[in-house]
Amino acid sequence: MTEQDSEPTPNSPVRQFMFGSEVFSVALSIGVVNGLLIIGGALLGAWLDRMFGTKPLFVLALILIPAPLGLFLTFKLAQNAALRVGAVYQTKTKKTHPTAEESPSERS
Repeated sequence: MTEQDSEPTPNSPVRQFMFGSEVFSVALSIGVVNGLLIIGGALLGAWLDRMFGTKPLFVLALILIPAPLGLFLTFKLAQNAALRVGAVYQTKTKKTHPTAEESPSERS
């Protein structure tokens, strides 16, 4: 097996790039979701305020009400990313580092 065919080590530049791109992906997803909630709520609130003549009521309500939803979605996105990164890391290290629960025949 050549050096190119081997799995990346935990501190290799390839592994660090994969981790960094996953972090960037999660941060971008969180930003887009929360941005859409805030901007969408503000635009919808401004339109409703114009329709009903209640100047700050709907804008404030539709910015503040989705805040818990944004926090929940942020938590879920981060949790899913952590599970994906952890699963990839465990899969790669499990092949090279057998656990004590494995029988000697499974180790080879």
